[in-house]
Amino acid sequence: MSTPFAFPNTVAEFRDALNRGIAAVSGNPVSKSNLLDKAVCAALQIDNIDRLTALANPATQEERVSPYPISLHSGNGGEDYLVINGVYISTELVHNDVVDYTIYERESYLSDLLRIKSEAEMRGESVDYLMANDIDTLTQSKAEWVLGVYAGAGVLCPYLTPVTFNKVCDSILSQAKAHYASVVGPLSKSGVLLSDVVSYYSGDDIEGLYEGELVLIHRDRLGDASLPVGMTVKPYQKDIPADHIAAYVVGDEYVPVEFD
Repeated sequence: MSTPFAFPNTVAEFRDALNRGIAAVSGNPVSKSNLLDKAVCAALQIDNIDRLTALANPATQEERVSPYPISLHSGNGGEDYLVINGVYISTELVHNDVVDYTIYERESYLSDLLRIKSEAEMRGESVDYLMANDIDTLTQSKAEWVLGVYAGAGVLCPYLTPVTFNKVCDSILSQAKAHYASVVGPLSKSGVLLSDVVSYYSGDDIEGLYEGELVLIHRDRLGDASLPVGMTVKPYQKDIPADHIAAYVVGDEYVPVEFD
């Protein structure tokens, strides 16, 4: 008994149908999912699979998501930060493989990839699918800043796939906070009870603060509207480098202090 005929109604159904057709003509189905995605996009004349997914699954009003704001910040002390939804993360965590993604200025990154592609083609070499896909994605986007895999292929543009973009941002923030917690250790009312501590901003005396509740933050951050918990911090060990200041946690923020 033959199967009733029906046109594909979803991208997944079309993907399966296309693969059956390729297998029927060539004798072999496409085994690599990224190559099949590329074939689907070519058949439908869509730039890349993320764009196709977005077109095939239009978001409802409830599902529309605003991507987190991101940027790069260079401090006066020479330390560079990823700024993700208001949280500053030292780029040292990127270079030390604590987090997988970094932040790129889209136009500059696209220019670099196009140059690499042109140089490869001049040598008679082909450009791999992942780089070509990154170029397509960056070309579609109008964002100033994008996330990219550090020293590898893979970019995320905030407005093309905001749900995925925000999930990756959340993962980066979680990885950074876990790293800082492992470096600093648990803050607690331990060590010496301090009697000479004053607020950096107001100069008021602060009572009941223990050494074990302090961390060190970079002075580059002073003057920001808030210093969120999870930003770059170091353990407080009595000696304070000139480019750092001690701070303690109040709610979701660090409050900087000085010593009389």
